[in-house]
Amino acid sequence: LAYCSDIRNDGALILSIISIVTFVVTGLIALVISNRSHTGVNVEAAGLVVSPGGLAMIQGDLVGELRWEEIRSAKLTKGAVVLGKNRQFHGACIQLVVEGTKIPIADIYHEPVSQIYNSIMRLRAV
Repeated sequence: LAYCSDIRNDGALILSIISIVTFVVTGLIALVISNRSHTGVNVEAAGLVVSPGGLAMIQGDLVGELRWEEIRSAKLTKGAVVLGKNRQFHGACIQLVVEGTKIPIADIYHEPVSQIYNSIMRLRAV
């Protein structure tokens, strides 16, 4: 504003430009970080154990364990998985079919969901 009012204060103009650029860059960084946290990858309570006896899982509000004989089928698919209050994961997942319901396993763990699926299929066959 000082520059437009015919008062030559180049220091204020330079400071204004630096402030605007800093504000825009900070906003873009915050947007990228916010988008990453909404993918569901940063679930506070998440854990999956696949063992010869079955599997145990904590995935948001979903907590439990299953023996292999309780699982009727499993398939690799894509979709939305609810991870808790106001949190969803969209992408690849495993749908476990048990009596009365389907249990989704989201692709939020250390190993890729395809590798987890292969382990489940191998261990269910034993």
